Amino acid sequence: MRTSLNLLTPLNNTKGDINMDTNDNAMDLQEEQHRVITELGDLPETTLLFESGLADLFGKHPISIKRAVERGELPPSTRLMGRPVWTKRVLVQHIEERLRLEAEKKTHVEKVLDLHMNKR
Repeated sequence: MRTSLNLLTPLNNTKGDINMDTNDNAMDLQEEQHRVITELGDLPETTLLFESGLADLFGKHPISIKRAVERGELPPSTRLMGRPVWTKRVLVQHIEERLRLEAEKKTHVEKVLDLHMNKR
């Protein structure tokens, strides 16, 4: 089954189509992550992604997108014409910040464990 993302391209503000396989059961997790990174990376920085487009991108239901925002996994949206919307730039910045914080947390935990182990 083929589908397209519900997005607006920044150059002409018309709906753009990004085709992808939606049979996520056939892909393993690593392939799925690579696909999402590639699809998101190929979009212009100022591309607007509506909730349904973001759900298509991640292969999830729009309700899952709402829940990911509530959990802080995705940034809060803004509203455009009454619909939740994000830019690619905001999504990437949010993900990069979360990765940076997780790396710092891991480094801190490793330092504490190392310090604790050296005291014995």
